Amino acid sequence: MKYISVIGDSISTYEGYIPEGYNLYYGSELQAVNEMKSVNDTWWMKVINALGGTLCVNNSFSGSRASGDEFPAACCDERINALGRGGSDPDAVLIYIGYNDFGGCVDIFPDGDSQSTLYFSNAYETMIKKIKARYPKTEIICGTLMPNFVRSHENDAFPTNDVGTDIEEYNRVIRYICAEYALTLADLGERGVRCETLDGLHPTANGHETMATEWIKSINK
Repeated sequence: MKYISVIGDSISTYEGYIPEGYNLYYGSELQAVNEMKSVNDTWWMKVINALGGTLCVNNSFSGSRASGDEFPAACCDERINALGRGGSDPDAVLIYIGYNDFGGCVDIFPDGDSQSTLYFSNAYETMIKKIKARYPKTEIICGTLMPNFVRSHENDAFPTNDVGTDIEEYNRVIRYICAEYALTLADLGERGVRCETLDGLHPTANGHETMATEWIKSINK
């Protein structure tokens, strides 16, 4: 049986399934609002079940970014070191992080040769390097960021962030790093499929179903 962990932000949280003290989005009230009846309605549990796996750790923290120089940045040691459970390392890690970098207008590349993890590209690569060093036998599967829509506004264009950066600029970084480190890529942004939300960010149960379908298609491909 594969033990599969998750690194994510609010989109991947679910009450009772993230570490104690982590910020939560999908509490009971917002589960109901988004028509989620159980944890099996989340994209990540659907993917884990499709892969015949068991959840090891869901290390998702609402509001977190890949970037940052301290917790809860996904590249920080505390997040990376908490991907195993009970002495067991994960066989695979699903990574879906970067929406808050995009929404927060985090610079993608530094000016010059700075290695600061305040930049998205540096932070994402640092996260990968740390996972590979800490869990050398673990398969790493990275998801590109999936565009979405607000229910009843399906024809609206997907917005850029406040400085006009397209989400595909962040996705290109994820694709490049996956290729550079020979990782498995779940290219959710590749085909332009969008997931349903009520607020423009957090998927409904239908949105999670769409996300899971794209994850599984990409992994199988």
